[in-house]
Amino acid sequence: MVILHGVWASVSQYGPGLVLWAEEKALFDRVQQFAPISDFFPRLAKHLEGKAQPEWHPFAVSGNALRKIVQDTMESSTKRKRIPQVFLDLELPTQNDNPIFNCSSWLPDQQARVFTQPWRTPAIHLSPEITLTWLIFENWHKLNTEDDESLMFWRKACLLALYSLIHGTYRPFLFDNELGIQTKWQIDAATLNNQIQSLAERMPQGCLSHWHPRLGKKSRETALKTFLDNMIDHVIRVFPGPRFFANLPARRKKKTNPLDQLARPFLKSLLFSQNAISAPRDLQNAFVALVSNWLQPVTGASKPWQLCFTLIPPEIGTARIDDLDPKMKLWRLAFSLQSSRDASNHIFAGEIWDLSVPIEMSSGKTLAELLMRDLGRALNHYPKLREALHQPYPEYIDLTTEEAYKFLSEQSHHLTTAGFSVCYPDWWKKNKKKLKTKLKLDGGVFDKNSMMGFDTMVKFSWQAAVGGKKMTHSEFKKLVDNQLTLLPIDGQWVEISQEDLFSAVNFFSENPAKGEMRLLDAFQMGIEGSELETSEDQDIDFRGALTEIFARNNQSFPDITPPETLNGTLRPYQKRGLSWLVFHQRLGFGCCLADDMGLGKTVQLLALLLQEREEKKGKFHSKPTLLICPMSVVGNWYREAKKFAPSLQIMIHHGNSRLVEDDFINRHRHYDLILTTYQLANRDKETLNKIKWHRIALDEAQNIKNPATQQTQAIQSFACKHAIALTGTPVENKLAELWSIMEFLNPGYLGSLKTFQNRFATPIEKQQNKEKAQLLRKITQPFILRRLKTDQTIIKDLPEKNEFKVYCDLTDEQASIYQAYVNQKLNEIENASQRERSQLVLTTLTKLKQICNHPAHFLKDHSEIRGRSGKLMRLTEMLEEALEEGDKSLIFTQYSEMGTILESYLGETFHQETLFLHGGIPQKKRQEMVDRFQSEDGPGIFILTVKTGGTGLNLTAASHVFHYDRWWNPAVENQATDRAFRIGQTKNVQVHKMIAIGTLEDRIDALIEKKKDLADHVVTGDESWLNDLSTDNLREIMSLSFDDGFKI
Repeated sequence: MVILHGVWASVSQYGPGLVLWAEEKALFDRVQQFAPISDFFPRLAKHLEGKAQPEWHPFAVSGNALRKIVQDTMESSTKRKRIPQVFLDLELPTQNDNPIFNCSSWLPDQQARVFTQPWRTPAIHLSPEITLTWLIFENWHKLNTEDDESLMFWRKACLLALYSLIHGTYRPFLFDNELGIQTKWQIDAATLNNQIQSLAERMPQGCLSHWHPRLGKKSRETALKTFLDNMIDHVIRVFPGPRFFANLPARRKKKTNPLDQLARPFLKSLLFSQNAISAPRDLQNAFVALVSNWLQPVTGASKPWQLCFTLIPPEIGTARIDDLDPKMKLWRLAFSLQSSRDASNHIFAGEIWDLSVPIEMSSGKTLAELLMRDLGRALNHYPKLREALHQPYPEYIDLTTEEAYKFLSEQSHHLTTAGFSVCYPDWWKKNKKKLKTKLKLDGGVFDKNSMMGFDTMVKFSWQAAVGGKKMTHSEFKKLVDNQLTLLPIDGQWVEISQEDLFSAVNFFSENPAKGEMRLLDAFQMGIEGSELETSEDQDIDFRGALTEIFARNNQSFPDITPPETLNGTLRPYQKRGLSWLVFHQRLGFGCCLADDMGLGKTVQLLALLLQEREEKKGKFHSKPTLLICPMSVVGNWYREAKKFAPSLQIMIHHGNSRLVEDDFINRHRHYDLILTTYQLANRDKETLNKIKWHRIALDEAQNIKNPATQQTQAIQSFACKHAIALTGTPVENKLAELWSIMEFLNPGYLGSLKTFQNRFATPIEKQQNKEKAQLLRKITQPFILRRLKTDQTIIKDLPEKNEFKVYCDLTDEQASIYQAYVNQKLNEIENASQRERSQLVLTTLTKLKQICNHPAHFLKDHSEIRGRSGKLMRLTEMLEEALEEGDKSLIFTQYSEMGTILESYLGETFHQETLFLHGGIPQKKRQEMVDRFQSEDGPGIFILTVKTGGTGLNLTAASHVFHYDRWWNPAVENQATDRAFRIGQTKNVQVHKMIAIGTLEDRIDALIEKKKDLADHVVTGDESWLNDLSTDNLREIMSLSFDDGFKI
């Protein structure tokens, strides 16, 4: 790493210039690694004893290397100019006998004393011309180095020098000495005093590090003024000076005054590099006195009269913006001489030319001469005065409204800093108003039941107001087209914020102010317009049916009666969810149901399908609903659909036996609901893309959170009339996840991903921009319905304990192991004696439950855990959502081996501590674990074996209870559940009973549900009751299948 520094210094032979030096980290590290610096370099004491030069800087970059670094950033024309190598003496902070590396940012060792010491370093010298060109117009910022703040400071100083040159705030200066008369150009420090002081205060300390043994250190202001004087003097002599001198009239042959012979040499000394002239001593003294007296008024000597400019606005009466002609010169800028003693005393130019005022006697000049002289001076600061000076008796100039504003806001400042006076209108700076704009979208042609969607054409218009006063469309158009900043409103002139005007002009140069366009395009324009300086808090005004969806925060939509064919009862908040889904579907907008886990997103979507079917009088849709979900919940969806919506025709598109290509395309229309997985959606994308789906619904929609994956892109490419996303976590890590889901629901609504990143993601995630976050929430809220279990309106609708069965598919590995083991053990059971049979049945049941848990639990081989168990994959997904919501969870298992697997895997997956309570934990440590879980900042997952943690514990911090494997006595499961659902519990408890589809878990659960009375009397606390079943009944219970369950 190389650190580049710059100081402004005068180097013998080369004169003043920007002297660059650099230090290298690698050299610094080498010095630190080996012997102390005193072993390589002379000591400071020797220098103080009379050595002529300071010690060499130990880790400075060589002159050759430094020149190459800098030249690599220069244009070829600059690179060809001479850049000499020099050496530079610097006074630098020193510690431990070394200069401090990068002292502008390095923190010194507090144990060692810090002092300043001179150091000599290799450097390169950039002339003022090269400095100006390089810092202002070339690529110095692309240096392959790091720099302290010095280069940026010198660049700002160059800009101030250019400002002075452009506005004429500089002056010639001459003095005499033994060598003759010397001339130079200097900045007008009195006029630019504020700018010079402000910049000097920001000068980095490194800019003052130049050291000279006989000269003291300069102050910041002196150093900056030296730079500005040098730069201005050099620029005038190199660029305009020679050309100006060449155009001077030829020298007169007759010399009537001896001083005349010095006039031309004097001008030449100001315009060429040679800045000295010689003359006899008496003539020299007289010339210096004469010229200095001539320059005195320009340098601000006290005057009884000063030129004043008075802006007189036109009378507007009842005129409106529409009456204003931007090209008419309605404003008058009048000239006068203002008394220095009494600012209210003005002599206007008309009075002077009418000879109605006396001659100004103190200077021997007439007021007319004073007026003309000062108008000539003012011309350098306000070129428009040339129009008046073309007149024999200038009194005023007339201005358009735009010219008047430019004079008030910009040019008057230049005139006052140059010593002139300006009289402003009384209202200036008092009547400054904000320009506010708002987009009006009219959807009045649609009613609440008509299909809309983002492709619908809508009428739009932009409304504007200044200071609360609304403008007509024609007035707003005139304002934007003519960039009017001064407006006649209610009988007075009003100034509009220039930022507001520029913002509006730039926006409406690319966007129409009124017309008709697609709703999607109008929204994009509205979102972009919300970033205007002129945007109101309510930046879009919705009318008609648009009001119902966009302006009422998901509160205004008609209630829908739940379908009669729904096999169940919807809770009040679920009825609202169904009504919300129907409302968005009828208007043609995609939407996201983002309820908390356990609030019943599944049944709300099934109710939508049934409601739609009843509306169609039970007819099949030719284009059914495609539901895409994780593989772990396909079976759960099938079971839930059969339970709550038995009238729906359902196809599972999954597995090797699934319909493909033409067979699928021909038969898909015979179903209401087709279930498939995210992986298959990508694999079968060509087939699925050939169908125009009636609806595509995504469960666990966060699976398309990464817009760059093939899976996401495939799903977003599918054609459908309606789109719905179900997720409890629409945003997990990055806002791009929200964009991806919204792009599926309403393509193009949030713009391209790049636009979204620039407009929202970067400002919100990296800059914590609250306004952008509020805007994003505002524009996405109409399409996302988010209800939390903690919402007061939801809590009252929920039971204290809510039980769910979570049906999980086996993985292919689990299914093959399961079926092979069943086949083997059923043969053994059939041939076993009665005594052997009892033990064999119980062992087989245990092993099959272990296979349902995880293959590694059954094999006990300590093999890979991830991705091999459908039950564990589903548990992980549900825990992720619970943790995202800040909920704590209990996980019960019968097996300590499975608890160990869960503890390791879940801790690694969620990067947090996971507690596991089993029989081997001492009593004292058990209570410590309980206390930690119960604490507010304790772990979010607590695994317990049923026998150890099923009784006697108070774990009310949990709001979720997972039964990972089933204990076939409901009373035992209920006892375990009651660890969370007990006195002191303030939250609703959700109980999730996990069941592997098509296995003995599925069959025994069905048996218990259908024969509850029998089960209560017959089923004991373990599986021993299964011994009494026949081998055929055992085969039906154990065998892997997708039937509805075991029938007895």
